[in-house]
Amino acid sequence: MPPRDIYPSAANLSTCRSRCTACGPDIDTPPARSRRFDPPLFYLEASGALDHRPLLSAVLSTLASRPPDVVWPVGEGQYLIEPPILRALATHPRRTLDAERARIHVLCVAPWASLLLARRRGEPEAHAERMAAAARELAGLRRFTHSRRAGRLYVQLLGGESLATLGKEYQRELASGNVVLGCTDPTNAYIGPNNREPAHRLMATAITLPYLSHAFAAMPFAGHGPRSGLMFHGGLGRFDFGNRDRMRKILLRVPSVAAHTKVPTDVRIAEFTRGNNTALRRAFNVSEYESSGMAYKKASICMVPAGDVLSSRRLFDALSAGCVPLLLRSWYLLNKNGQTFYSALPFPNSVKWEDITLRLVPSYSSLACIDGDARWLVGWHNSSLERMRRKGHSAFLRYMDYSNPEGVASALLDEAAIRQQARHL
Repeated sequence: MPPRDIYPSAANLSTCRSRCTACGPDIDTPPARSRRFDPPLFYLEASGALDHRPLLSAVLSTLASRPPDVVWPVGEGQYLIEPPILRALATHPRRTLDAERARIHVLCVAPWASLLLARRRGEPEAHAERMAAAARELAGLRRFTHSRRAGRLYVQLLGGESLATLGKEYQRELASGNVVLGCTDPTNAYIGPNNREPAHRLMATAITLPYLSHAFAAMPFAGHGPRSGLMFHGGLGRFDFGNRDRMRKILLRVPSVAAHTKVPTDVRIAEFTRGNNTALRRAFNVSEYESSGMAYKKASICMVPAGDVLSSRRLFDALSAGCVPLLLRSWYLLNKNGQTFYSALPFPNSVKWEDITLRLVPSYSSLACIDGDARWLVGWHNSSLERMRRKGHSAFLRYMDYSNPEGVASALLDEAAIRQQARHL
């Protein structure tokens, strides 16, 4: 553990921020966990237009055993969560073929996979037709239309950030039943046009799912060893109330406050490795993308500020690489939106996030506070993080690794069961 003057309290906040009252008292309070329960059976709704399994096979054929974030631009491939989950559910031990025995029903509809496949084939109208057909099929499904009265909970997966992927008709049908969405970040409900879509409320209360992690960051379970260094992978030019700029200032102060010891620091301005091919960014480069994955494997602590929304794929990249994630949050947004460090993190009933992450609210422009944050960071870097690293990597492999989709599917079903029980009561 770091020295006491660097790590003053149970909350993993900086020395300056721990003395300050700017943040709410519950900022680092982990979510309450439900008591253990018998895992319920689920039914996979895959009749007629609700059966997207042929489409999933076509997507897997397109991938040809390659990672999605190499075949598609990273900003699209990181959301291709539907194929692995639905394929795992098809052979899951909790699945029942008797619809009346199940209190949880999963819709075998893959909107994001459908959209990506239609784009690749140059047939955008095919996706719209598939979603309209799914809406008609769902409207005629009697057990869905009576789902609220019967206490059945329906689960719909949604890759990507936009509710428009579902189509207006399908959204309206979903909103009429007892439905919970599964998506990578429920706070997307408040971004852009999503807050005017028919299924806005469903996204706002969705079950959070992990992103697909970096193809080249994944590390085998036995691959742990000595680590050194701090890294950040991504762009520094985001408008996030100065959070990334303060992170940059802290990292640049590390060499000064750690003159007695060498702490390698990598502030990697590497948006181009995400495949954002615009006039201001370079085209996707596989070798550079692979280099960023290797950097994750070498670093001890990986910085994880919020992305466009509260969550970030960097969290799962770090865990897959056996690197300790450091969650950085803006005190302004935490207080304005009533959020905590644990908001929008997946599977809170399965993963003890407080045990596998470090958490920091970067201080403002005061040099003393920036130095205090840098010393706090160096203190953690110089401490033994091997146990936290192993626990984080183990949790990733068990609950968040899409190459082990049954673990992701089981964690999703557990969260859905808790929702179903709460709604029924």
